[in-house]
Amino acid sequence: MSPKKYLCAAAMALFCWNCSSDNSSSEVGSIDGVSSVSLRLEHPNIPLVDSLVLVCVSDGNDTIKVVHNPSESQFSLELFPGDWNFNGYLYANGDLMQEGEANETLIENTKVDLSIPLHSKVGFVYIEVPLGLNNAKGVAGGSLIINKFKGPDGTEVDTTYTYEMTQKGSAAAFVSGMLELDRTYELILELMDSNENPIYNLKDTVLLTKDSPVPQVSLNSLRSKVNFSIVAEPQKQFAFTLDIPADRRNPTVNDLIITEFYASPNKSGGEYDFIEIYNGTLDTLNTENCLIGIGNISGLKYYPITKEYIEPTSIIVVADTENPNTPADYITTDGWTDLIGTKGALAIKCDGAVIDTLNYAVKVDDDYVNPIKAKDKSASHLNMEMWESRQDSSAWFTAPPTPGEI
Repeated sequence: MSPKKYLCAAAMALFCWNCSSDNSSSEVGSIDGVSSVSLRLEHPNIPLVDSLVLVCVSDGNDTIKVVHNPSESQFSLELFPGDWNFNGYLYANGDLMQEGEANETLIENTKVDLSIPLHSKVGFVYIEVPLGLNNAKGVAGGSLIINKFKGPDGTEVDTTYTYEMTQKGSAAAFVSGMLELDRTYELILELMDSNENPIYNLKDTVLLTKDSPVPQVSLNSLRSKVNFSIVAEPQKQFAFTLDIPADRRNPTVNDLIITEFYASPNKSGGEYDFIEIYNGTLDTLNTENCLIGIGNISGLKYYPITKEYIEPTSIIVVADTENPNTPADYITTDGWTDLIGTKGALAIKCDGAVIDTLNYAVKVDDDYVNPIKAKDKSASHLNMEMWESRQDSSAWFTAPPTPGEI
């Protein structure tokens, strides 16, 4: 959940290689007279990637265009022999960001491995800021100003771009348009409350190049310092720093919530039961007086959480204490061994008060009318955009387990 600023200008490559066949007796070239090309497009982990595109053009002017979602990057083609030109493109943030080209002569009844380096044409700035589930600091708006960039020769250019904040769930985001590479940019980030008073200010300079790594600046919470400026008179500016105490307190309702649980793991496959708990605030919360409740709709048994605290917008995982496959960092309770697989109930109790609870089941029955959906060998995940309605089954979905990740 740590907020990150990405300078999306890293070089990337498009790789093509042989994909294994389910039929071990199959011969090279599944169709007589053609070349079999198995491809997979790989790209670095950058935000706002839209699509990967491969365009294949033969010397006979045959053209094949394949568009892929970045999460579905593997495919294969059967191409006729001849000279082919392959162009790879990556679209991100609504525009063409990277491209590359390669040429290859294809011979019939062969398989081809091909690598196409993609080079950045432009970059952009992406900053994500955590607000906490309840937005306790009251962030209502903000802006990102990018100005006074320098070219390769050091010459300053008085150009200013302004981008407004967008908010989605428990985070705010700032996204620039596409920016020229080989430039140094000055960034000014400001967050405002509902009365348009500044409550956070950040200034930084960044260099965008096609070979730069992906740098980041951390705004782990907005609770330590708030910087703002007051202009007293022309040509004269006074800068002030307002210190806000870093709270460490006991959790209450809507501070700690269950975001994932795994009730029917494949233990023979090395999996384990677990419950994921998320601190949706910008404060450090004490958990030494918190218990995890496990059982069914008729009763729960509570076990102490042994971890003393959970940091802002962070996760702890409470897991099966007796399963040898359980990671040591996840053994954060005393006693419980597994969850009820078919139907059960979970709860978090702190200082004697229940602050979060849920019921889950594989099937709906008279006792479990609207349970959170559970599924054999699948974990149940909370859709964080619907966290306020998490008691409703529609806010949850089943998928492979991802303990420790929101």
